[in-house]
Amino acid sequence: MPSISAPTDAAKKKKKLRPTQTKTPRNLYAIDYKNEHPNATVDEFDIAYAALSDNKRQYYNLKSLEEKNKAKKTAKSA
Repeated sequence: MPSISAPTDAAKKKKKLRPTQTKTPRNLYAIDYKNEHPNATVDEFDIAYAALSDNKRQYYNLKSLEEKNKAKKTAKSA
């Protein structure tokens, strides 16, 4: 009878990075990262995001707030 075991890391399929339309800092960075690295995996992105400098994190936090405020204004005027 063959033995059943968990797949090794090499056997696991790497998940492609697929940013969504949400305006969170992490997702906004994911969009930019995907544009620069079209074949990026989720694992690669996680490493890059964890290594972001404080200045870059602040940039994406502010960008997120701006995008959310822009969406609110658009919704109110509609």
